[in-house]
Amino acid sequence: SFLSDFGVIYQALIPLSTHVDNTYYAIKCLTDKNQIWLSAAGTVNRVPWLERHFKYNAQHRPPQWDQSQ
Repeated sequence: SFLSDFGVIYQALIPLSTHVDNTYYAIKCLTDKNQIWLSAAGTVNRVPWLERHFKYNAQHRPPQWDQSQ
C-alpha cells in the first residue's frame, strides 16, 4: 500500500485462471466492525454472486486497428 492525495491505495496481484479464459474476482474490504465486498455491481455486505464479480479475459485482444496498446 502507499499514501496518495486520495488516502491509502492498495494493490494486489490476482492470479489468472489457467483452465478457463475468464478469471472472476471480488474484493473483500475489512473494517474494525464489518466487511464490505466490492464487485462489478457495487458494494454489498455478503459475498456477491459470481455473475456480479469482476471478470478478466486473458485471451481478449484489442482489434488490430487499435493502436493505443
